[in-house]
Amino acid sequence: PVDVSKGEKPYEVEVGQDGKWTFTPKEPLPDGKHEISVVAKDEAGNEGDPVKSNIEIDTSAPTYKPEISFIDDNDGNGKLSKAEIGNDGKTEAKITVPSNAEVGDSIVYTVNGGEEKTEKITQDIKDNGFKVEVPVTDGQKATVTAKVVDPAGNAGDKSEASIDVDT
Repeated sequence: PVDVSKGEKPYEVEVGQDGKWTFTPKEPLPDGKHEISVVAKDEAGNEGDPVKSNIEIDTSAPTYKPEISFIDDNDGNGKLSKAEIGNDGKTEAKITVPSNAEVGDSIVYTVNGGEEKTEKITQDIKDNGFKVEVPVTDGQKATVTAKVVDPAGNAGDKSEASIDVDT
């Protein structure tokens, strides 16, 4: 058997023939850092040295949302004209995060409903945001979505911004 403990109380866990074992606490561990200790026992009850490991439980999603703006909407009317787009058929969107954003979280974003892309939040992105290229088509909306995902995989609420294209 193996003794697994968190704090004062040890739990005895049976080890399978293949040497594998699992442990699920009766009560879920709260968010935060926890030290887990494991001690192996032989059939005679002799204990090995404890193996300690620190784990962090994080079940909380980020509480902030990215903001998305279209850089080329110079007159702020919510439409992109030919003059604002230029000849390349693209515009830029800027994705920013609020000051309480955490470096190490990621921004997961899409452009015009395409595949999700990921940008890790660095101090520079926290301070200045980052730009994404958005292809545009006359008579259609250009759309960018973004959400923040922490290192544990918890996703915050999604932001979405669209702009009409009228060239």
